[in-house]
Amino acid sequence: MDQVARISTVSSTISKVSDRAKDILAQHLTHPGLGGPPSYANMLPPEGGLPVVSGFTATVQYIDVKAMSDFAEDADIAIQVAVRLGDLVGSGKVVAWIREARTDEVNAEAERRIRSAIRIGQGRNRSEDPVLALRTLSEIADRALSPGINDPGTAIDILDALVQVFADAAAASGKDGTSLQHSRVLVPVLDPDVMVTAAFEQIARDGAGLVEVAVHLQQALSAIEPCLPAPWSAALKAQSAQALERSKQAMSHGRDFARVEVAAHLARQFSTKASA
Repeated sequence: MDQVARISTVSSTISKVSDRAKDILAQHLTHPGLGGPPSYANMLPPEGGLPVVSGFTATVQYIDVKAMSDFAEDADIAIQVAVRLGDLVGSGKVVAWIREARTDEVNAEAERRIRSAIRIGQGRNRSEDPVLALRTLSEIADRALSPGINDPGTAIDILDALVQVFADAAAASGKDGTSLQHSRVLVPVLDPDVMVTAAFEQIARDGAGLVEVAVHLQQALSAIEPCLPAPWSAALKAQSAQALERSKQAMSHGRDFARVEVAAHLARQFSTKASA
């Protein structure tokens, strides 16, 4: 009876965490630049831009792009955000740049508005941060794979849940993530590699020696790729290759590794949309 109750509790937890992760990821895929023009590249400081620095050492919890956009429209300026959700910033670190400012008065008010719009505090924000949402789901699998529990079945359930989270989030977002509402605020996009790592690296590490988990991980990566925008493909391929290398190091039985190798080979036959 205790085992049945535990399974029911774990299943309920997976469902709740998955639903939250799907909603947060869908929001990210729809607004990868939080409503501003997204940039997948590291952005250089704008020429002549005025830096706005953090007054605290803590984590970026929320970026209110709308508030910055409203002020930028009124002041006829542009703002280039220099941090992402979840970034750990130190006091004095540049969090944004003011572009095209006209007067010292505008600059001073812009600095005040930007500092208030980029919320910095202790810990990441569970309601806004897709990296944290995916990592929370992955941590359930990681605990299941610990020596004291040794439950690869739950880890496989989490991989299935992650596939569904990515697929449902992409479908809800319209897949392309092109929604643009605030053209005067340029925001760096969370790196797909960071999100793929948050979702899969712990499972790949601690499930590397378990053939059933390692094979299912490769299958999950393959299933997710067609659902997502092209910039995600390289991150998924890299995760597949890294997981295969982990299994090579962890497995002593040649036939087990051969199964993982076949699954990885199939996983790498991703669509060619990234190079199309």
